[in-house]
Amino acid sequence: MGATETQITRLALGFLIGITIVSFIILRTLAFINRKRNQNSPNVQERKETSQSKTEWTKIYNAQNIVETEQLVEMLKQSGIEAFSQEAGANVAMHGAPGFGIYGVDILVKTYDAEKAVQLIKEINNQENEEKF
Repeated sequence: MGATETQITRLALGFLIGITIVSFIILRTLAFINRKRNQNSPNVQERKETSQSKTEWTKIYNAQNIVETEQLVEMLKQSGIEAFSQEAGANVAMHGAPGFGIYGVDILVKTYDAEKAVQLIKEINNQENEEKF
């Protein structure tokens, strides 16, 4: 509205610098508030306790295929033992089909249940061997 080109440029530059400074101050304030809130949050304390008491898993058996693995994992779970399976080979190219790799499938249980789980698997294998003969 009657301003010269120099005045318009100065106003635009001033506006952009002002917006940048105000945005920076607002973002730093929000970051500070968020940090304080996270430090006082009970969830952080729970996460710290959980990470300190991490459950360790132990490999107890290497099954030939996914079918045998699923049967054993299900039997372990029915006995109250938490278990999961994971393919033994590190290289995906070594596998023809998922669950049927050349290295088999590992069964893992919580470390404190490992002895009980190994005993149970031995009993299951002994029963299967007796049934075959």
